[in-house]
Parts: sequence; structure tokens; C-alpha cells
Amino acid sequence: FQRWRHPYPCSSEGNSSSGLFFVKVPKTAGTTVAGVARRIVARRSNELKMECNYKGGHGSPRTTFGFDGRDLKKSFLLTFIRKPEKRALSSFFYHEVSKHGLEPSDANFLKWAKALDTDFQFNYLRLKDYDETNRGSVEDLIGSYDFIGITERMDESLVLLAMLLGIDIDHILYLDAKSSGYAFTSDANGNCRCVKLQPKGSSSVMKSYFSSRDWVEKNLADNYLYMLANRSLDLTIENLGKEQFDASLKLFRSKLQYSQNKCKKVKVPCNGDGIILQQLSQKHCYAGDEGCAYKCFDDITSHDFRKLSQSETGCIPSGDQDTINKALSLRFADVILCPGAIFELTAPITYRYEYQSVYTLGRPTGPDRAVLRIADPTVTTAVVMVNCDGAELSHVIVD
Repeated sequence: FQRWRHPYPCSSEGNSSSGLFFVKVPKTAGTTVAGVARRIVARRSNELKMECNYKGGHGSPRTTFGFDGRDLKKSFLLTFIRKPEKRALSSFFYHEVSKHGLEPSDANFLKWAKALDTDFQFNYLRLKDYDETNRGSVEDLIGSYDFIGITERMDESLVLLAMLLGIDIDHILYLDAKSSGYAFTSDANGNCRCVKLQPKGSSSVMKSYFSSRDWVEKNLADNYLYMLANRSLDLTIENLGKEQFDASLKLFRSKLQYSQNKCKKVKVPCNGDGIILQQLSQKHCYAGDEGCAYKCFDDITSHDFRKLSQSETGCIPSGDQDTINKALSLRFADVILCPGAIFELTAPITYRYEYQSVYTLGRPTGPDRAVLRIADPTVTTAVVMVNCDGAELSHVIVD
């Protein structure tokens, strides 16, 4: 997957062909990801001082949303997929067992599974018709999306998404949409209810079916799509820099754990007793059970994140220009300085590649910003960034 090199897909003109678009494949943690997508749009709208467009949900990307006619330079299209057998088990236990009360017996599972559509995820995500389903059509499909995340690699996928879009990882904080043990759902008439999620399990019969010729042949394209998406994530990490990615992932997981612990009491549409709290939750969720706790996340400041240790955040403590320049030796480096850190410069900080960033953890605007202090009177330039398109230096004090 490629770094987004166009202006952030945001238009104040209400253009339906531009914006952040999300195809929500059933039972791929889509509600959680939709909440992240809505948070990205809301945060960028606030930063850019304009109303940015979000469009997505369950349904065909062609007939429901018209994503096949989107403006490729003004829209970013993403989706998430899941290992086919795990998605199938999740669907069976949610739709059949939890919602409709079906006994989760081996016989009921086999009857249900054998009636499933062939290559569900591939066909759900298609933006056009193909003469036949083969490796070429799967490769064409994955190339029609700007990003495809993997449910089993949720945090990795979200950090990559943030790096590709060039946004702060605070934009991708999330609360598990089903953390209460209940799912919030509504019917065609708008009647809402909380569905108690029954524990998922896979018997030896279920596992055996997933190894059967019938299952394998019905999921050839889906398995190839899943393999390609995984490989694309790995190649993207390699392209952006494994060391830089690992540092960003470590920082994100530290912030995520801290934020989720602090915001765990936020009201969601279904509480732990299965009682609908829709009116209360509307104050804390973007839509339904998507993006819950966003206000709580927004209220967490750089002062809160300072409670995290340097080893947890991966931020760079006080030092000199060599400390920062070493980090800038990595392509697409995102160099995060610890709040209150002081760097004594006896030579300039030098950017080496495009789209590199240097900023203080939490992006504070006051005295918590890291200080770049010129310590040698012969040095007249603190920072050099020549021929580095998209480079960023922000939320620091240059003294």
C-alpha cells in the first residue's frame, strides 16, 4: 500500500465522490473500524476547519455507495478483511446463535456452513464484474483499494493506516464496540435491542470442515485475498521502515491501553446487563455504537500521556542533534520527542527524506513542548530540510 500523496481527502463542497470511504464487511470488527474512520474524519475536520466527508457501512461498494465512481485523487477507500473460517464462525455464533437462538450443534453448523456463498469477502468487496474469479481478479480487486487491513492484525493495520495518511496516532484510538458483551442492533423499522453475545467455540467437527475440500474450494479467492493483504501489510511496513513502524506501534499500544482504561466507564448503547442506553450513549458515540468514548479520548491531553514512561511511549528524552539525526536516518521517520525534553544543538538537525516528522509527544501547545536550543554561537541554523516534500516540524520550541 502506498503513502497518500494527495491533499487529505476532505472537501467543504459536499462532493459525494470525495472523502474517507469504508466498506464494512460483516463480522470483520467493522463497527470498531468504522468508529476509527469516523474519528479520523472528525479530527481532521476540526484541524482543517471544514466539514470532511465520511461514507461507509454494510452494503455493496458499487450499488449501495457508488464507490466505483469515486474521485481517486480526492477519496481514500479502505476496508478490513478476516481469515475466512474465523469470519464464518463469528457470523454463525452472532447471527444464528446469539440473535436467533439456534443451538450451536455440529449438525446445525454444518447445515449452515454448506449453504454459504462462495468467496463471500471477495464478492462483497468487488467494484466491478469479473469474467471469472481467479488470481488475476483478486489482484485487481486489492489494487482498487487504498488500504486493506486485517482484523487479526488490528493494531498493526491501524498504525499503518495512520502512517499512510500522515495523521497522528491519537486519531486512531478506539474502544471495542462489543466490550460490554452485548451487541447493539436495530431492524429495518428502527427498533433497537441489545443482543447478548454467546461465547464462540470450534468443535473438532467444525475444524475438520474448515479443512475439507468443500470449504477450501468455496474460499479459494478469499484465502488468496487474505494472503495478499497480509503480504501487502508486511511489504508496507518494510517500505516505511520496520524500526520506525515498531516504535509507532509501541507508542500507539501504550496510548491505547492508557486511554481505554481511563475511558472504560463511558456509556455505550448496551451496558453489561443488556440494557439499552441509547440516549445516554449518543453523547459519547458518533453513530449507534461506532466511535464510542471519542469525547473522553479527546479530553486526554499531553499531560496525561506524560504519565507514561519513556520506555512505554518510545519518545526521545533530552540529548543533542545527533540523537534526532540518527532517528531521521530512517525513511518516513516519525521522530517523537518527550515533553519537556531539551536538546542542546551544536550542529543543525537535518531532514534526509520526504514526509519525515519531528514533534513533541501529545502535540502540546504550551511550555510542555520539547526545546531545540542552539548551544554553539557559530551555529546559525537549527533545522535543515532541503528537498523534503511533506516534511513536518511542529509542537516544539526553537530557542
